[in-house]
Amino acid sequence: MSSRRSAHKTLKIFLEEKKAEIEAEIISYPPPIPACDQQFNYLLEQRALIAEELRRFRQLSTQFSDPLALHEFVSGSHFINEKEAQKLLVL
Repeated sequence: MSSRRSAHKTLKIFLEEKKAEIEAEIISYPPPIPACDQQFNYLLEQRALIAEELRRFRQLSTQFSDPLALHEFVSGSHFINEKEAQKLLVL
């Protein structure tokens, strides 16, 4: 049970840090020409994706005592690469 809590906590921190990185990049981005700057639009898409992922995380967090729920969340993440997934799923 404690290993699942550890994975839950690690995953939460990971997603919140990823969100902070995206937000910091958007804030420090030079003034774009709206709708013409592909990198800025990409960052806005990433911000929306991480917000949705955090929403899903909060919704599913009560189910993380089920190893399958954690595995499905990690596997479906846009931000967790294979190496990070393996670390999270071992915890």
